[in-house]
Amino acid sequence: MRRADRKMRIHEWVHTTETARAALWSFIGNHDSMIDQLVMMAPEDDDLPFLLPERAFKQELLPYFMSRIVDVERFIEPYSFAASEREDVLAIRVEDERADWNDGWFR
Repeated sequence: MRRADRKMRIHEWVHTTETARAALWSFIGNHDSMIDQLVMMAPEDDDLPFLLPERAFKQELLPYFMSRIVDVERFIEPYSFAASEREDVLAIRVEDERADWNDGWFR
C-alpha cells in the first residue's frame, strides 16, 4: 500500500476469508479522512462490484501475465490458411535461448 496526494494505492488485494475481507475494508475505511481516492489492484473474480449498493467506481481489466509457447511447431500445426492462386510461404524465425527445439525457421 502507498498513500500520497490524498490517494491510496493498493497494489495487491488478497483475502482468504470473508472476515479477512471485512478487516481489509475496515482498515481502508479507517483512513477515509486521509484520502480522497482509492486505487487498487484486485483479482478479476473479486466480488466487490456485487457487494456495493451502487457501483460508483471505475473498473478495468488489465492483462498481467504473459504466456510462453513451449513447442512452436505443434502450436502452428493446427492453423490453416486460405487457398490462393499464388503459392506464398509464411516463414517465422524463432530464437529461444531456453528451449533449443524452438530455435529455427518454421513454415
